[in-house]
Amino acid sequence: MPSSPSFCLAPALPCRWQLALDEVLLERCEASRGTQQWVRTWEAARPTVVVGRAAQLRDEVDQAACRRDGIEVLRRCTGGGAVVLGPGCLVYSVVLSVVEHPFVRDLSAAHRWILQRVSAALGASGAPVAHEGTSDLVQGDRKVSGNAMKLKRHALLYHGTVLYDAPVTSYHRWLHHPPREPEYRRGRAHADFVANLRLDRQRFTRELFRVFAVDSERPWPRKEVEQLVAAKYGRASWHEEGRRMENGK
Repeated sequence: MPSSPSFCLAPALPCRWQLALDEVLLERCEASRGTQQWVRTWEAARPTVVVGRAAQLRDEVDQAACRRDGIEVLRRCTGGGAVVLGPGCLVYSVVLSVVEHPFVRDLSAAHRWILQRVSAALGASGAPVAHEGTSDLVQGDRKVSGNAMKLKRHALLYHGTVLYDAPVTSYHRWLHHPPREPEYRRGRAHADFVANLRLDRQRFTRELFRVFAVDSERPWPRKEVEQLVAAKYGRASWHEEGRRMENGK
């Protein structure tokens, strides 16, 4: 019988713990062969740069500026480019069963299917958007949401940002122009490319749970997150080296 996702109830955790929690939920879904699915939203307490699993920090992040401004630089387990999290940037995380949704093995299909639902939730919240590039949501020609995924045999983690009151005019201080960009960006600087939505975040969260048919609430797996923070997300080598450290190189 198909299962419905649960809402993962977690406290206001440090950003590195939030990233670890996403990976723990992915591994729980994988270990259960897709029977544990999850949806949640969260927000970092202060501006934090987060890069993709395989990113080269020197290519994407002005590390000297981040040190000067006290901006932490972290790494997530999914792919994609660097983002700035923090107040005014809501993060949503969806962990789905590949057993129940086998079409998500096609990454393009996964982007389309999930972003259609996120777009529906935003539209119902009074913030209509469109899908552009590989995994961006836009309003007009300005990016308001970036998204990334990690696919395993039985489980998919898909998470992304929703900008509603973020300091987008400061992004150029901490991020380099990306080494790869979607065609629709047309070389624009961060301040001319990224924008905030007019959004009620609580309404959006309710709509997100509705479109993904969330039917229950579960507590967060504290012990597993603590272990993963100790083994990975609490280690500077992971955030500095990423996939090379993960592969033991």
